[in-house]
Amino acid sequence: MLKKEILEEHPDVDVVIRSTDLSVPENAYLLYEGLKDYGIETWVNNAGFGNYGSVADQDLKKIGAMLHLNIEALTILSSLFVRDYKDAEGTQLINVSSCGGYTIVPTAVTYCAAKFYVSAFTEGLAWELKEAGAKMKAKVLVPAATKTEFGIVANNVSEYDYDKSFGTYHTSRQMAGLPEVIFPHIHAMTNLKIKVKGAEAI
Repeated sequence: MLKKEILEEHPDVDVVIRSTDLSVPENAYLLYEGLKDYGIETWVNNAGFGNYGSVADQDLKKIGAMLHLNIEALTILSSLFVRDYKDAEGTQLINVSSCGGYTIVPTAVTYCAAKFYVSAFTEGLAWELKEAGAKMKAKVLVPAATKTEFGIVANNVSEYDYDKSFGTYHTSRQMAGLPEVIFPHIHAMTNLKIKVKGAEAI
């Protein structure tokens, strides 16, 4: 379905889809190796899910899978991409964090902690690349509430009402393709770095 939607809007694009469970660390390596024949300019680590509930009551099996996916797979794939492409002109790594990666939500402590890692890792990597004179840019996307299956998975429910839970939110289509929506969320990290660390915008 995704391939069909993309081709309807961009018929000249060659769409290649790979399906894998990235909560299994070995699969991250296999996915990356399977893409070796392609020249990659932009890598986006967007896979992830959340969890709402107290730390005392959280399902540790679900939490383990979440940490493997949100932290371990992202770190593996980022590292492999940087290793191969850091000196390639025009390359960029975009890691999707969350507003929860800069503030603690009392009912989502473990999820927020995982996203704090994504934010810190990506900002640190951006500095490392800059200091090394690498051509690659590392950026962190920090979306607020976005209407996807996130709410269903995070709350362990079959239906989730975004209108009831949030005053405002983005749609997944907005986050995927509208510059006026995406850029402010990327620049949120950039502005923070300028204010706190004196870094140039990336």
